[in-house]
Amino acid sequence: MCEADITENVEVANRAFAMLICTHVFVLRHLLKSLPVGADAMVARRRWVLVEVPPPSLRYEDDVFAVVINSLHSADTVVMLEIAHSMLHEIVGNENFPHE
Repeated sequence: MCEADITENVEVANRAFAMLICTHVFVLRHLLKSLPVGADAMVARRRWVLVEVPPPSLRYEDDVFAVVINSLHSADTVVMLEIAHSMLHEIVGNENFPHE
């Protein structure tokens, strides 16, 4: 395998991970926004687990992770990581995920 192939593989892997990170942070952010004000942190964590329980699958059209990840196919890797970072910054300090 030549260096160009390795570089291309690294870029493909980086893009795939950026899509996954952005998707999961996006879903978590929206889950937290949907919780009632003052919701118990344990409720938020349990709901997150329930969202994650059926593993993400591209076979089901209504799988929230599949819908979001499909929308990112043409997104730039750097932009996806910047968006994920911005959403994580918004999440940190949320009453359900306090910054300690």
